[in-house]
Amino acid sequence: MQLPGHGAFGPPRSRQDALDVLRYAVRAGVSHIDTAQFYGPDVANDLICEALYPYPGELVLVSKVGPVATTREVYEVRRVPSNCVRALVIVRRARRRG
Repeated sequence: MQLPGHGAFGPPRSRQDALDVLRYAVRAGVSHIDTAQFYGPDVANDLICEALYPYPGELVLVSKVGPVATTREVYEVRRVPSNCVRALVIVRRARRRG
């Protein structure tokens, strides 16, 4: 399922539809969601947090770290420890926003 907008970048066409899809998926038994800062930034993670927090105990959230979308067409690979740590901190922060 693609939460961010066209080309997997930026906000979805309908925020409410994206939230509804997430809630439905978990109710239907989905227990693993893979996301990344790459898709936004913050778009997918914020949608997941808004729709699902507090997270069900069986839900596993996975996030990729490294690539950074600098524009819709340009993606930079930043495989440096500081970028990986920053991405993980953002994911943790999103998990607590609920």
